[in-house]
Amino acid sequence: MGFCSNNSAFNFALKHQLRGTDASSDLESRLSPELFAIAKVSKYKPAVIMQFMGEWIQNLKQRNIIDSIQQARIDQNIDKLSDILGGCERIASTPIPFSYSVLLHRTVYIYCFLLPFGLVDSLSWFTPFIVSFIAYTFVAFEAIADEIEEPFGNEANDLALSTMSTMIEETCLEMSGKPVDSNDLNDAHMNVIH
Repeated sequence: MGFCSNNSAFNFALKHQLRGTDASSDLESRLSPELFAIAKVSKYKPAVIMQFMGEWIQNLKQRNIIDSIQQARIDQNIDKLSDILGGCERIASTPIPFSYSVLLHRTVYIYCFLLPFGLVDSLSWFTPFIVSFIAYTFVAFEAIADEIEEPFGNEANDLALSTMSTMIEETCLEMSGKPVDSNDLNDAHMNVIH
């Protein structure tokens, strides 16, 4: 198995790591049995798969298939994958503090409750309409904040990680000149929710 398989395995492992789901089924078909056995028992599967990618590149360099400049360029891209992995992990493991959520919730409702008293003199009978619009907007902002707190889940408004992983895999296969059969790639791009 080559770089394309490892790259696809990395994407699917990252998806499962962020969602807290089991990656075995996706990794088994994308990694060699030896690499799958190692990745299966590791806690941070994407990081281990990046190590596989680095070892694969090192092996190509030792066999003089690529030169040191090509190796350095590929290593830079693997470093970028490492940065992406770290960034995604920070997003997934940094929840919005409960006190912030409570403060935001109470501030919105107190503001919306007191707003009519501040506007009634200047707007008179328009006050209920204007206050309703402003209150709706602030409550919607609060709902949006709750929704984007966990972007990697399986809900309708979460990121379509399965779709992204499948598209990356298909792109990598096409770039390497291999045939792409979307039916063999779990049809994840048809399931936008996941």
